[in-house]
Amino acid sequence: MKKRQSTREKTILKGALAERLFRDVELPLKRDAAHAVDIIIKTMTEALVMGQRVEIRGFGSFSVRQRPAKVAKNPKTGAMMAIPVRKTPHFTMSKSLKQPLIDQQGEMSVVDKQPEVSLAVAKDLRGGTNQRNDA
Repeated sequence: MKKRQSTREKTILKGALAERLFRDVELPLKRDAAHAVDIIIKTMTEALVMGQRVEIRGFGSFSVRQRPAKVAKNPKTGAMMAIPVRKTPHFTMSKSLKQPLIDQQGEMSVVDKQPEVSLAVAKDLRGGTNQRNDA
């Protein structure tokens, strides 16, 4: 059986992006690559704060959406509270990013290849009754 990756192993951190940039572009210093990544993130953040849309062809676009004010219940105390209008970041992936993800989804691991059995069929297999057919 294949060992599952931890969340940490599945995450690419900013330092890993800088390392990849350093290797692929062959920059003289790693800190130059880290600085370039910082500039990109800072520029994107500033644009979103100003209400601009950030589009990276072949990857996707970032925008800011405004969520309306609402009244919600505090789950701990049960008290009703007003939640003000707020802005949240939104990401829309490009078709060229979405397609490989869809294609990858079709490839199942050995664990996932077990046949699906509906509850009704499972009851029949165990000798139980199927209410839909018995009525």
